[in-house]
Parts: sequence; structure tokens; C-alpha cells
Amino acid sequence: RAAELAQDALDPPDHHASLRHYTAARALRPGNAVVTYNLGATYNRMGDRDKSFVLLAQAVELDPRNIRAAH
Repeated sequence: RAAELAQDALDPPDHHASLRHYTAARALRPGNAVVTYNLGATYNRMGDRDKSFVLLAQAVELDPRNIRAAH
């Protein structure tokens, strides 16, 4: 449910709400590459490139076929 709330917060963009929900979703499912990718993408949209890079790299480690995270 937290990941759904995070997606809902993106339209219109509420990056802080999205960040809260993706963080909660990742705490519940730390091995989920999609949630990790989306959390990294949210940090990227907020301008935090360092956190974004770390999370996107983790998303690739979790699912090497995750083409979106690899680029």
C-alpha cells in the first residue's frame, strides 16, 4: 500500500510525500528492486544525486535486468 501511496503522490508531484511512502515501502520490502528504483528516482527529482545514485545502484544489484535503473 505504501508504494501505491507514493505513486499517487507523484501526480501532481509531491516529492516529499512520495519520499515518505517509498521509504516506508522499502522498509517493508527491502529486496524489492522497483521500490528501490522509485525511491532513487524520487531523490533524483528532488536534486539529491548522491542518494539517488546509491539507491539506483542497489536497484541494479537487486535486479540486474532493471534497465531503467542501469541508465
